[in-house]
Amino acid sequence: ARDVIRPLGLESSNLLDLVLRHLLGRVLGEQVRVVREQGIPHGPIDVLMVSAAYSNIELIWTLPSFSPFLEALASFARVLCFDPRGSGLSDPLTVGRLPTLETRVADALTVMEATGSERPALFGMDSTGPLAMFFAATYPDRAAALVLFGTYACGLRDDEYPWAWSVQE
Repeated sequence: ARDVIRPLGLESSNLLDLVLRHLLGRVLGEQVRVVREQGIPHGPIDVLMVSAAYSNIELIWTLPSFSPFLEALASFARVLCFDPRGSGLSDPLTVGRLPTLETRVADALTVMEATGSERPALFGMDSTGPLAMFFAATYPDRAAALVLFGTYACGLRDDEYPWAWSVQE
């Protein structure tokens, strides 16, 4: 097993270098994406997991309620985690710069390209489930599997999805 932290598109794994690039990116208004890769480097499958908004790619591996699950995944697969735009360690967003699902899928494809992952199993949880579903529907040839946990298919209640929140709620 290995644990590598690196800025996407760059070869450096020096944490200080990463932090400096992140701070410089904030100053310059650039978005610096970071991916965490853990598990068997050339295992039988990659698992691409977009971190949920309530955590980040570093903290999630230390949560007592979640780290055993991640460690179990990493025992047989290469686990690729990244923070989507506006959450975790990614730069914050403004209301005028909210990304579309298409943009978020493009970010996932960028992570796959940067890590050499051709056809990972997609793991969507909580607010990242819709992203994983949209990715799998848009690029079925790039998704080996779709695994969903504690997520939703639709954000608002309607006739076909009566258990979601209403606009008033």
